Amino acid sequence: MSRAKPVVKHDRSQTDLVPAPSIDRPRSPTGAGVAGRDDQQHEARCRRCGVSCHLAIPVNGTPVTIPGLRCQFLERDGASWQCTVYADRFTRAPWCHHADVAGAQGFLAIDCPYVVAAGYKRGKVTVTPSSYDRIWPALLAELQLRGVPHWIHREALRLELTAREGGRWTLRPEGDELMPERDGDTG
Repeated sequence: MSRAKPVVKHDRSQTDLVPAPSIDRPRSPTGAGVAGRDDQQHEARCRRCGVSCHLAIPVNGTPVTIPGLRCQFLERDGASWQCTVYADRFTRAPWCHHADVAGAQGFLAIDCPYVVAAGYKRGKVTVTPSSYDRIWPALLAELQLRGVPHWIHREALRLELTAREGGRWTLRPEGDELMPERDGDTG
């Protein structure tokens, strides 16, 4: 069943957008991410911020990352992030995009070294905690309307939902998406 996927509308004056140290991913697998180079100099640009592996919800046309909404293979490594299947990521995670491809499509942080070096003018952001609190109701409504890809880290999203909304959350399959629902909600 096809659903309309509207953009979250939010008063930009209420949002303090800051460059993102978190990551976003495309909504559906493409397998198109394997082009690009992986030499040491290229790899050294990466900050290990994880933004490319976090999904983002558009707020006034700006893709905003959600802390618990990330690829199932992305894990914390101290203060940074790491892909647990990095060497084999394009096989194990066909939705993954090489930085050279992801930057051009806006899937990296707006201030990512790959984005800056290539001269791209778009990318994801992470908002300040106070801004995140203000826009959370709109983000949650979007998540519940659109669902999330099947390849996300399900427990991380459940923890984010529980921390912000309380209760117990499930992710109900609907087509290729998972629909976040609080246990006991009908909809």
